[in-house]
Amino acid sequence: LLGALLGLGVPLSEFQNAVAALGLGECGIEHEPYNSKGLSAHRVRVVSTESPIHRGLTEISELIEGAALSDSVKTCSISVFQRLAAAEAEVHGIDIEEVHFHEVGAADAIIDIVCFSVGWKWLGAEEGYCTRFPVGEGVVNCLHGRLPNPAPATMKLISGWPLTSIDCDKELLTPTGAALLTTLCKPGRPTG
Repeated sequence: LLGALLGLGVPLSEFQNAVAALGLGECGIEHEPYNSKGLSAHRVRVVSTESPIHRGLTEISELIEGAALSDSVKTCSISVFQRLAAAEAEVHGIDIEEVHFHEVGAADAIIDIVCFSVGWKWLGAEEGYCTRFPVGEGVVNCLHGRLPNPAPATMKLISGWPLTSIDCDKELLTPTGAALLTTLCKPGRPTG
């Protein structure tokens, strides 16, 4: 998703500044322009030396609130994490404050969500639209073990949204991606 934002004109420096503002240590963004089947694209990778840390919603919210980011970026980022936490809480049958993010509590997921929010706000986007989410098949491996693909939290987040099943045994839509898109977008196409 960050590569798509770069393709829309968001400067890489916006992401780099956001990463620095978070103060997560030795973290950064790697960018590589490339061509695929004659189309130009942007490959973006978050680089983090942080060991996976289990953070709760409150800790992540405080980290974002304490960063030198605009209020709109903070609000957007925290809204995405709240939606993700609500899905995780429901899937695991626990209270939202008991959710301790594993994969998404790590620095790379925080950077993904905050940088997406930075790009979204830089573009001046107020709402977006998603026609169909591509979903794979089979199983995915995570800290909880082998889970059906899409993962239960992803399925919770995209419940009621149009889907396209792809004959692929890879995770095409992560919980983080699903939380970003379902928080900031509406299903379908714009009218008018």
